[in-house]
Amino acid sequence: MGGTYWSDSPLRRSLSKTPSARSNILCVRELTQQFPASVPLALVLKKFLADRSLDHAYSGGLSSYCLVTYIAI
Repeated sequence: MGGTYWSDSPLRRSLSKTPSARSNILCVRELTQQFPASVPLALVLKKFLADRSLDHAYSGGLSSYCLVTYIAI
């Protein structure tokens, strides 16, 4: 794999557009300020998902970030 492939690869282009953790935190903070009822709803849903082992994205569940954005949007 040459150096030119990586610089032109779709993977590199998609990774360069991925938001940073800081922007994700700011997004969640803004959404929860706009929709205050989303916080208790997210906590209830997180407990519901945890009881069913669906609270980890890496194992097929929903992450906290995903849950908050689903609720707010």
